[in-house]
Formats: sequence, structure tokens, C-alpha cells
Amino acid sequence: MGALYGGAKFLKFCTFFFNLIVFVCGIAVTAFGGYLYHQMSMHETDFYNVMSVTSIALMAVGTTVVVIGFLGCCGACFENVCMLVSFATIVAILLALQVTMVVLWLVYKDEAFDQLLYSIKSSFEVEEGGNRIQTNLKCCGYEIIPSIGDLPPSCCEYGVPCTHLNAYKQTCKQAFIALWESAGRIVLIVFGVLCVVQILAISVACFLQSKVRELRSF
Repeated sequence: MGALYGGAKFLKFCTFFFNLIVFVCGIAVTAFGGYLYHQMSMHETDFYNVMSVTSIALMAVGTTVVVIGFLGCCGACFENVCMLVSFATIVAILLALQVTMVVLWLVYKDEAFDQLLYSIKSSFEVEEGGNRIQTNLKCCGYEIIPSIGDLPPSCCEYGVPCTHLNAYKQTCKQAFIALWESAGRIVLIVFGVLCVVQILAISVACFLQSKVRELRSF
């Protein structure tokens, strides 16, 4: 411990603090996934069943990130070659998995879109399900906003008497399409940033463990 110096020591502390942030973010993602799962488990519609699967995936990702952050922090702090190598290996595996997942997403995104859209449409067969969709997506009706008759309170902002004048102006199909396209752009941006960060993390971890081995060989 404490064998590194100069630029290597600077990288050591940068790696430690970076992975400390990663560790905290992993806990936050896991907690959010748990909260989302708890919320979704109270509903039985297809749309919310899909979201429950998403929440489980978030918890799995969050737990993995916590492990990575722990290995990175401890490996850098204690200049532990085994932990640094484990950290670099896990990040490299995750990078490969991410690339695979993005490729699969690009291939099957249209099919997933159709299934989710069908799930939302099916939710409208039950009044409670339709109301929940309208409240969450801030929309009114699935494909057409009703032009006559009373509107449900979920077609308007909470606590406001719902009329055709102050109802949401987009249908739930339009709202979901906009959300899907926005989410797709965010996924690609996040993927690009993560790839750069992970490649840097692997490079730094490999450099640090190499330096530690070199200094301890004297």
C-alpha cells in the first residue's frame, strides 16, 4: 500500500473517487428498482407486468454496479492487483454485454414497441388500467380524445375539474410514441458515454495493476 507515486498515484486517487461515485450510483439504482418493483407489484395489467420486469433488471444492474464500484475502490485504495484485475475483467465483460444488448435492441426494438403499444391498448379495456395510463403519460384516450360526453378525471391535471377545454391534448398512443423515441435517443447517448468511460476504466485499472506489479517486483 502506498507504493505508487507521481502520475500513477494521481490516477489511483481518481480511480478511487470515480468508483466511489459508481458505488453510490449503484445503490441508488438498486433502491429505485426496488421501489419501482414495489409499485408495479400492486397492479396486474400487461403494461405494469412489463415494467416489473424492467424494475428487476434495474435491481440486477444496480447490484452489479455496486460490486464493480467496491472492487474499483478497494483495488485502487489498497493497490490490490487481484481486485484491480477483477474490476477490469468485470467491466470488460459488461462492455461486451452492453454492445450485445444494444445490437439486440436495434434488431428487436420494433417488435418490442409493438408489444408495449399493444399492452397499453389492452390496459384501456379495464377502466382502472386506462386511467392509470392516462395519469402517468399525461394523455387522454388511446387513439382518439373523446369529443362528446364526460371525460374521466385522469384526462386532466390532478385536482382540476376535467373538461374538453383543459384535457390533455395528445392521445396515449401519441404520448407513448414520443416517450419511446425520446428514450431511444437517451439509450444511445448513455451507451456511447458508458462505452468511453468503461474503456478508460479498463485502461486505467490495467495500468495501475501493471505499475503495482512492477514496483513490488523490486
